[in-house]
Amino acid sequence: MAVAALMLCGCTSSSNKSESAEQDTLLIQEAEEVVDEVEEVVEEVEEVKEEAPVVKEEAPAKEEPKVDVAAWDKWLDSYEACVDSYIALSKKAQNGDLTAVGEYAAMLEKVHEMERNMPGKEDEMTPAQLKRHGKITAKLSSAAAKM
Repeated sequence: MAVAALMLCGCTSSSNKSESAEQDTLLIQEAEEVVDEVEEVVEEVEEVKEEAPVVKEEAPAKEEPKVDVAAWDKWLDSYEACVDSYIALSKKAQNGDLTAVGEYAAMLEKVHEMERNMPGKEDEMTPAQLKRHGKITAKLSSAAAKM
């Protein structure tokens, strides 16, 4: 540390070499005092750390999302009924039934409305509900592709 203090002070050229040597000595002493003070503070911090009780904070338990299985089942029942009606009307419309054409468009809107108003996010469904939803959606896509 003393050498570093000498390097930092940039020893200026002085007409009197003894004044320069005295200044260097004073700077070295001051640097050594600062180092001693820092070491004392570090020791005090270490003592406090040793004396302080260790408090272990437990991470808050992750709350499982509250999934309303019954609401999803009810929605899937209604959604499947709409899709089935849509498919039946699309078949009638393909066969030239003009009344079915108007109803078909209204039913398609109802299917889209149901998709927008799900009781939650799809990842909240149970695996069985997800599988059922996938089958209903595949049935709807297949019927739409045939139109």
